[in-house]
Amino acid sequence: MDNFKEECASKGSKNSEPYPFDRVQKAVHLIRNPFDNIVSRFHLKIKTGRAISKDSSREAFRDFCFEDNQNANDNATLEMLLSKEQFDILEIVPCRAEFFKYVHWHNHAFETCNGLGIETLLIHYSWYESNFSESTSALLDFLGLKKKSEPAPFIPGKVYSEYFTEEEKTAVKTVLQSLASRETWAEIERYFH
Repeated sequence: MDNFKEECASKGSKNSEPYPFDRVQKAVHLIRNPFDNIVSRFHLKIKTGRAISKDSSREAFRDFCFEDNQNANDNATLEMLLSKEQFDILEIVPCRAEFFKYVHWHNHAFETCNGLGIETLLIHYSWYESNFSESTSALLDFLGLKKKSEPAPFIPGKVYSEYFTEEEKTAVKTVLQSLASRETWAEIERYFH
């Protein structure tokens, strides 16, 4: 967890000094459907030039993930951190290392916020689609901010469950359930029904 805290402290820093944790008073923990999150990370790689293709289709995603699943470093890490059974289950899953990163990021976020004893607002990305105004107001209230203007419209419909087969979704559920902390699983279980 210390590496996670160090990375968090360095990401928001404008200089070489890490952000001091004693100044952290609140946290916003945003959770997104893991399947949508993984595909969105692929889209970000396209936008930032870290993906060879500019195609964001299901087929391009799956091709990219097939290549990603061949990454020797990721495979060595997964084989070291997962049981053989977990690794074998994830064998069929596109971008399997991304799901491992997803669940551990949320585990560490819960653990860090709990360890720091800071007030945390938990928001699900889907709430912006179903209750944009309420979600935005809750966020501003939590942060003690006033609304200065109308926010940019939220673009709904960024759902990518069709990028995965039912067998792949079941495999992800099985492994994430075994890797997730109690808090993480309580929040992400809804995405597997």
